[in-house]
Amino acid sequence: MKADNLTVEWYKGPEGEGLLIPTDGSFNPMVRARTLATRAMDLGARLYSNSTAVKIDGRQVVTDKNCLISCKRVIVAVDGKLEVILPELKSKVRTTRLQMLATAPAHDVKFTHCNYMRDGYDYWQ
Repeated sequence: MKADNLTVEWYKGPEGEGLLIPTDGSFNPMVRARTLATRAMDLGARLYSNSTAVKIDGRQVVTDKNCLISCKRVIVAVDGKLEVILPELKSKVRTTRLQMLATAPAHDVKFTHCNYMRDGYDYWQ
């Protein structure tokens, strides 16, 4: 990693022993999503929540409430099954497994760094 000019150092501490990448970081995804949504709305975007898109084409979306939304661009952001939502992409994308387990904040557990194990398959913060 150092040969490739990546900032990395050996680490031994409360999280275990391994490599520390000091430039790595984490963020709260809900805060980020809300911040991005607010910025988009400030620029004139209209967001439709609690609506299921039942038909999507290049410049229109029809919702389950029979609302027709016309726009310059449609952005589809999903956590899997994109090939079901947009069958025309079936030959280009495929859903892969992504699972997450979350708990209520555990104030008695303190980690100073993000942690990855098993080549990044396990991650916690």
